[in-house]
Amino acid sequence: MCRARLNGFFSGVRDARTLLRVGRRRAQLLAIVLGVASTGVAQTLSPERGVDVPVAGTFLPVRDNGAPQLAYDGTGYWMAWADDSLGVFQVFAQRVSTAGVVLDAAPLRVSPSSNAELFPRLACAASDCLLVWQDHRFGDENVLGVRLSAAGQVLDVPPLTITDAPGNQYEPAVGTDGTDYLVVWSQQDDPTQPGSVAASRLTSAGQLGGPGVFEVAKPPYSGQPDVTFAAGNYFVSYSVSNNPSSLYVVRVRPTGAVLDPSPILVESSSPFLPMIRLASDGTRVWAAWASAGFDSVNYSRLDGAAAVLDSETPVWTGPSANASLASTGQGSLWVLWDDGSSYRGARLALDGGSLDPTPVVLSAPSGNQSPGIACSAASCLAVWCQGGNYGAGLGGRRLTASGTVLDPTDLTLSPPAAGTSAESFAAIACNAQLCFVAWQDSSEENPPRVRGARLQLDGGVSDPLGLTLRTVPEPLTSLTVAAAPTQFLVGWTRVRSAVAQGVRVGLDGGALDAAPLSLAGTSSNLSGAVAAFDGARFVLAWAQSPNLSTQNLAMVHIGLDGAVSPRVVPTNPGGWQAAPSLASAAGHTLLTWLDGRSSYRAVYGTFIDADGGLSAPSGFRLTGGLKNQLLDTDQPAAIASDGTQFLLVWPQAPLDGGRGLSGAFDLFAERVGFDGGLLGGGAFVASGRPGNQLQPALAFDGARFDLAWADSRSGASEVYAVQLWPDGGAVGADFAFSAAPESRGPAVGSDGRGSAVLVYLRYDPAVGTPRVMSRLLTAASEPPDAGAADAAGAADAGAADAGANDAGANDAGLPAAPKALGLGCGCSESQAGLMLALLLLGARRRR
Repeated sequence: MCRARLNGFFSGVRDARTLLRVGRRRAQLLAIVLGVASTGVAQTLSPERGVDVPVAGTFLPVRDNGAPQLAYDGTGYWMAWADDSLGVFQVFAQRVSTAGVVLDAAPLRVSPSSNAELFPRLACAASDCLLVWQDHRFGDENVLGVRLSAAGQVLDVPPLTITDAPGNQYEPAVGTDGTDYLVVWSQQDDPTQPGSVAASRLTSAGQLGGPGVFEVAKPPYSGQPDVTFAAGNYFVSYSVSNNPSSLYVVRVRPTGAVLDPSPILVESSSPFLPMIRLASDGTRVWAAWASAGFDSVNYSRLDGAAAVLDSETPVWTGPSANASLASTGQGSLWVLWDDGSSYRGARLALDGGSLDPTPVVLSAPSGNQSPGIACSAASCLAVWCQGGNYGAGLGGRRLTASGTVLDPTDLTLSPPAAGTSAESFAAIACNAQLCFVAWQDSSEENPPRVRGARLQLDGGVSDPLGLTLRTVPEPLTSLTVAAAPTQFLVGWTRVRSAVAQGVRVGLDGGALDAAPLSLAGTSSNLSGAVAAFDGARFVLAWAQSPNLSTQNLAMVHIGLDGAVSPRVVPTNPGGWQAAPSLASAAGHTLLTWLDGRSSYRAVYGTFIDADGGLSAPSGFRLTGGLKNQLLDTDQPAAIASDGTQFLLVWPQAPLDGGRGLSGAFDLFAERVGFDGGLLGGGAFVASGRPGNQLQPALAFDGARFDLAWADSRSGASEVYAVQLWPDGGAVGADFAFSAAPESRGPAVGSDGRGSAVLVYLRYDPAVGTPRVMSRLLTAASEPPDAGAADAAGAADAGAADAGANDAGANDAGLPAAPKALGLGCGCSESQAGLMLALLLLGARRRR
């Protein structure tokens, strides 16, 4: 042990001499040893600047996973939905009277969070209502909820944690027996294994009831579960995809006892069962769904003993999607659906059969959304998104049990955000002359637009009114920018049309292409577009999902003349590929992606040559691939190069079923050589603070790597940054680039001459929407609020993280924590040797 300590001590001395020889100042080294901010190269931030004047318009983006839900509380309706008007999906709720009048001055943001809230579902008992949703604030998907009073108050602050077990719990549903509640959800501990359905009781007092969390349906399971109450028991539905798919029901007593250990088969004739919804008249249960081919709406009927009375009976034959239903309480049920151009409805009789052979047209146009419906004793309220995925708010109409539509035009139930459109998908790239920023603008008055602005290298904005590059017929799924010496490439993928497009932009800000460059149009669900310039042409890659079970990458070369050439893409036997990243330097272009070929996700990569050939057609592995190593397919790694190597940064939670080293997702990094080998001993922690560190963005400014990310250490989403030396060491402590709540989505650009421009999305209360903001980072003076205490905290956090991971660090390719030498400074042997060597060298110089 003594010999080992002496070896470590003298190793530190040798390290000190080496570092001094390469010109690092003694103050910097001592600061690094002691864990305080480096003062050798410090930074200054310019004031925050809006990249453009926001475009006028209105919006309320509500999508399938945030579609409106309703419940009747005995006097009026509660309505809930999720939208991303604040830059991240949040759950909102408000009350509507039976006369269709909105009772709240503004919607309630039921549980503010910097992380996504999705799939809201509602049920109302005698004393209150329960709103549950899928929540991401703990680093993976969990189920949270709040109770709502008839007076319009949120009764649970903070929200009730219904389940936060390791792994993912998602797509919740809730039912009530009139007093208490049953919450059900999908859960998946292992992403490579089928999921199951679990449940928990919740009392009217907001307490979790016995028997705690219990399993309702064992694997295999697919689809969103639902729950209703009839004949004294809860009915829980779920589907199994086994071609044909099967619909099952399980009954659960109000005490939580499962009545049907062998689930009841309702029907098994459909090739795929999408979202299934349940409703009850108190004694019978209906299940309704749109067909897999989107060409019919069907229902099945069960009695109180779960005997099947009708199996897959059509309500409507024709274009259809997203069915929902509710009992009128007066001898019928309303079924609603979206036929692709309008919302329609038809009534079902309690003894089966449709009362409306010709469906009632309720509203047009539709937006491929799930309408919501609930009924009082006198009428029903149906609610939908007006105008499509990016609609002008929530509208609806009242319906009677006799089939009458009471409102000739849509009621305005949730007005849109006022004043300006939403900005999203900020991206930036710089050449030696300027930077170009691109983003998506979305509003109701206009279709989505791809917009941009030039930024000068001193941070000044050349196009304060912004430039409209293209108008697109539907929202984007991703956006990217790459820089060549004489032009920029802006590329994007779109939501529904399965196309990748792009446009070249000159240094004057003008579009060089009269029409968008067509890059792809044969697959579905394109996302994750990334681009780089390899010195002669642009390379653009994206992820695509031709079907529900396949995901891979596609890639093209785009010449400076706009010529598009498809290229070979990496092959991945037995897995899937997602979240690509690209960087190019010194004739080397590195493509990385998130890969699922092994048990757990890992980052793989390959080099692309000038002709589009791949150095490793199947890719080579770059990261360790432990469980939940990356958050999801929306979290690509960041890559940049200093001209001699690449730095790869990714979010990782290697231990504890989704919890990272600091309790959530941290950022890890590796240095990758131009031969694909890892440099410097493998992965290291780039940011290990409490909370989630996600959405990494990276650029090299000529001396340092500038790393930025979305950070939740304060409980709200902020943008933080840190600078790293080419050898991976931190220049100083991390610091807040934008400490304003609701800041996210950073992107970094640099001309390689000592400064970097960081752009990000921040909610702007002056206009009520997210905006693209920018700040310039230059080497001049100390970073704000980045003192020695913060740096010491960062060092402590890193040491604690490494110590916590001693048992599993080597499996992840991470260095284990050094053991402390008893010198009273908390240093390792090599650190102690390094410190003493520095002090001796300093004393020697003073003599």
